[in-house]
Amino acid sequence: MGNLRAAVIGASGIGKHHAKWLHNLGCAVTAFAGTSPESVVATGRSLRDLFGFEGVGYASVEEMLAADSYDVISICSPQELHYAHFMASAETGAHIMCEKPLVYDASLSAEEMLAQGEAMVAAADS
Repeated sequence: MGNLRAAVIGASGIGKHHAKWLHNLGCAVTAFAGTSPESVVATGRSLRDLFGFEGVGYASVEEMLAADSYDVISICSPQELHYAHFMASAETGAHIMCEKPLVYDASLSAEEMLAQGEAMVAAADS
């Protein structure tokens, strides 16, 4: 996995471990996306302490995806954001890992969530 450029969406919870594991596998973890400037500062500090992170933190997923290209994107954001973050990441052509559940949003019906999951699979296939 050496020389692969990786980014993590939501790196303050389980995402910090994804970042560390990607780093330990030899990926260059070059970016993460948080939710606010304050969370970006705190998460950046945590990742530096955890494995020496030297990349860039962004306060929005859109900003991170527009700023650079990545080979791997790990989605560790809250589950109701997985669909939007997956679909935005799929447009970049990166390989995507998505924390479980793949799709869950209590405001949606089971049919709507199934449709989102199917759309995610189709986006990954393309």
